[in-house]
Amino acid sequence: DFDGLLVKPISITDLFIVLINYLPHDILKDKKGRKSEKMKIELSPEALLNLPKVIQELESTLMSSWHSLQDQQAMEEVEKFAIALIELGEKNELNFLTIYGQNLLQSVQNFDIEAILKYLRNYPEVIKKLKGFIK
Repeated sequence: DFDGLLVKPISITDLFIVLINYLPHDILKDKKGRKSEKMKIELSPEALLNLPKVIQELESTLMSSWHSLQDQQAMEEVEKFAIALIELGEKNELNFLTIYGQNLLQSVQNFDIEAILKYLRNYPEVIKKLKGFIK
């Protein structure tokens, strides 16, 4: 019995929407029942010095990658994007960015579509938070 239709090219979002109609699933929340938790950002003096060039990288090359992921979330491409964020965060002592990339990567590895979409949606907010440190 075929009740769903997906047209090529298939986006992960469309696939997810069709599959949840046919597969049993649960919506998971954290231990306290909240959807998300705010993370405090602390930057070292070294990280503050590197911040302008990091923001430039986030708004240029990585922003282009992010835009392409808005239409189709190919797992390989999301994984590359997450790894690039982790490497940029580690190289510039930005734990906030490293953890964000690690969370996105973990979501890809767990094939957690809902979390992937959440982290991708939050990318502009990550940049905005980092820009808040430049005065």
